[in-house]
Amino acid sequence: MDLGLLVPSQGVLARRDGAVERVSLSIEEMRLPDVFATADRLGFAFLGFPDHVATARGGPRHAVAPGVYPKWPERLTMLDPLTTMAAAAAVTTRVELWTSILIAPLRHPLVLAHQLATLDGLSGGRVIAGVGSGWHETEFAPLGASYEDRGAHTEECLQVYDLAWTREWASFEGRFVRFDDVSVLPKPVRQPRIPLLYGGDSVTAARRAARRCDGLYPRVDEGVADPAARHDALRDAVRREADRIGRSLDGFKLAILGSFELDPQPTVEAPFLSGSTDVVLERLQELARQGFSHCTLRPILRQPTVEEFLEVAQRIAEEIIPQAAQLEPAGL
Repeated sequence: MDLGLLVPSQGVLARRDGAVERVSLSIEEMRLPDVFATADRLGFAFLGFPDHVATARGGPRHAVAPGVYPKWPERLTMLDPLTTMAAAAAVTTRVELWTSILIAPLRHPLVLAHQLATLDGLSGGRVIAGVGSGWHETEFAPLGASYEDRGAHTEECLQVYDLAWTREWASFEGRFVRFDDVSVLPKPVRQPRIPLLYGGDSVTAARRAARRCDGLYPRVDEGVADPAARHDALRDAVRREADRIGRSLDGFKLAILGSFELDPQPTVEAPFLSGSTDVVLERLQELARQGFSHCTLRPILRQPTVEEFLEVAQRIAEEIIPQAAQLEPAGL
């Protein structure tokens, strides 16, 4: 299993009075060049770059897990993922760069396809496009996007990315996107296209991943003690949809995003990927048995500082990455 880190470009998670909160950091406090170079040096397989544009007064509530999602501050410094990935590409040589998760309906798909292909070229072919339809309802209207139509809009975006990356000349006629006989250059370094991972936790997301993408990318909810049943349902949905459309699942990946806490206090309700390093490795083994080959770790800290974030990254590299590399995911 390959392990990655979610970068602190939109704050960090910290435990305060037993509860997990997202804490805003300034750009200087994020120390992103240090984070990028350290992850590259320590052997993390990839870095994940989160995406949100704006926060509404009062903060968001997650559509899937409103009761357990970490509390947000009312105002949160959130760096643009694509710009931040370009900065990471300039100071790293090995680690892959994942959008985690880019909200497709908030951007014109031709523009996004062009940006991602540019990043893929500048990084030497290290970009993975994790995309989804979004869950933060209040950020759609200010950007002129429809929250209610986000699924159908995303479906069109996924088709456009593929056309832009694989065709010399492309045309598309959809409900949300229309263009005729255009060429988008550069093409990605990765062929035939930049890998697409669909970010979502629902059966609908799993079906969309099977139709349009190269993998599915759900997350482990903070309040879920045993996610196996949900993951089995997602795997089954992928298989059923692939059978329906006659698609081979050779090369199809299952990746997962999970909050991660080393040695939590015994009295604290901790996320699935929590405990001693031995316990965390046991949980990663469970995920491998459920078919997951990649796991993005989002550390929960005791103090909301990037200094502690880097210390946790060092422990992961020394105590977990070598053993996790031996875990073989089950096939679909």
